[in-house]
Amino acid sequence: MRADHVNEARRGHAAFLSAVARLEAGAQEAGPDALAAAAGAFLETWETTLAPFLEAEERSVYPLLDRHLPEEVRSPELLRRELATLRDLVPMLALTRERLRRGEPGADEEAQVLIEDLVLLAREHIRKEDQVVYPLLLRLLEEIPDA
Repeated sequence: MRADHVNEARRGHAAFLSAVARLEAGAQEAGPDALAAAAGAFLETWETTLAPFLEAEERSVYPLLDRHLPEEVRSPELLRRELATLRDLVPMLALTRERLRRGEPGADEEAQVLIEDLVLLAREHIRKEDQVVYPLLLRLLEEIPDA
């Protein structure tokens, strides 16, 4: 059932938000070592859990958005751009983590900005999906037989 894909994606968002919260909390600790550790933990979770989750969500839910949301609702394109930006921030965070490890000047400020941007974008993206786009899609799917 297609609605199950949507509900599964919404459940996966909890793990994503938890990883983002841990990253944010780690970034609030003082010093480049704490920043590097927080970034490293997030990057590991990204590789093992978050990136595969996003890929599955895009394969299972986004085609439903393309097929069933009204044309005037351009959410699928916006959501894809947000995910692309999140994916772009991850390798930048990995590079900054290496700079932190080497003790390069300015790396801690750069890490703070990247983490803040990543956290903000992830939360906004998930909020938009969970509170607006997915509820709308679920309502539309209820109107379709065998959805």
